Amino acid sequence: MSDTVKKHFFSLFLEIIFPLLLLAALLIIGTINVNFYRTYIAGELGFLENLQFTVIGLAFVFALINGVKYFNQVDLQKRIFLLLLILGSLYVAGEEISWGQHYFQWDTSGIFADINDQNETNLHNTAGGWLDQKPRALLQLGIIIGGILFPILYWTGKKREIYTDSWFAFYMPPRSLFVIAVIAETVRFFDKFLKDFGWFPRVRGAEIQEFYYYLFILLYILYLPRKIKKQSEKQH
Repeated sequence: MSDTVKKHFFSLFLEIIFPLLLLAALLIIGTINVNFYRTYIAGELGFLENLQFTVIGLAFVFALINGVKYFNQVDLQKRIFLLLLILGSLYVAGEEISWGQHYFQWDTSGIFADINDQNETNLHNTAGGWLDQKPRALLQLGIIIGGILFPILYWTGKKREIYTDSWFAFYMPPRSLFVIAVIAETVRFFDKFLKDFGWFPRVRGAEIQEFYYYLFILLYILYLPRKIKKQSEKQH
């Protein structure tokens, strides 16, 4: 098997096969044994939470590598973007485990005891949702537009120039992340509207959605070096 074939298969596995298999496994387990699912899959420090932290933690690592390696090869606007990816993924990874509290079990004290809704050492559970719901809404909007809408327009022969000729082409998510984006946006819909009819397992769709958001971010970051190299080749 050639290196090219291996790379294509690996990409296919990460972008389509793995996301679909994982979703099927989660829904099947949630249907067969919801108590097991809630305890060992979606529970505190369960499989899903650890997987979420691993994926967004890797996103931070690769965002940092991209920043260090390519910072001097891009313009100011893209440097700011690389920094935002580093800081954003670090923030999400830290918040996901309450900056270590979930693993080391320290008591919540000081200002966090006063402002945190769940008595945890994090910022996303504070009142108002400005450090949780608002950023999540922006991410959701970005994934819907960049991960679903524009790929559909591209495949129907419209707006193709946004991937090549627009100033925004560098920031566009790869069209190959379409399946992950669709899963991320539909699983919460099915959870919210079909659960009461018994057509969806008694699992928290928001937790599953969160994982697919993180997977989308990780793969987006992994594709950036390819875009940077293409841009550099065009300039030379």
